[in-house]
Amino acid sequence: MLQIPYCKEQVVAEIAAQLRNWNIQTRQGVEVTISQVLQLTNEQAWSFQSALFTPIFLVEVADIGVDTDNPKFREVDKRFKEKLITQSMVVQLGWLIDPQHKQIYIYRKGRRCSNPGWKDISGENILPGFVLDISLINRIIDPILPAPSRLSQVQANCPYCNNAFNNIYELIKHLESVHC
Repeated sequence: MLQIPYCKEQVVAEIAAQLRNWNIQTRQGVEVTISQVLQLTNEQAWSFQSALFTPIFLVEVADIGVDTDNPKFREVDKRFKEKLITQSMVVQLGWLIDPQHKQIYIYRKGRRCSNPGWKDISGENILPGFVLDISLINRIIDPILPAPSRLSQVQANCPYCNNAFNNIYELIKHLESVHC
């Protein structure tokens, strides 16, 4: 079994959770998996006999070092440019995130790679309305920050039916079971 560092796994889970919550709120119909974000028909989801599918958006969380002049970064950068985000692929947007060194690289089809710094990033027109909240990742990688314990005790109302919930987790469960 492949061993993955605990903090990296937690960051991946946080990114997937944020994408999933955005998908519930916006009803985009995007499927979120730990390995990739896919937009599938029901037939594709349950069989291997349908047409091949490719993600339109991907995120890789990796330790790539502190600068772009090292073998780790060059290897991942080359993979993004030559294999993942090419004119022949369907992938339109990719994020390379290194939480250990607080680096983010954004890859877009037909454009140069950019490094916006360690801050919230937008899903642009590929994931309309989605913004990755870096403060939630900071809580994982920097444990001295206060834990978000108040989140579990927030009074929240459903935006669709106005039912009231005493914590955010019950609201999410309600949204998934009733409104999706």
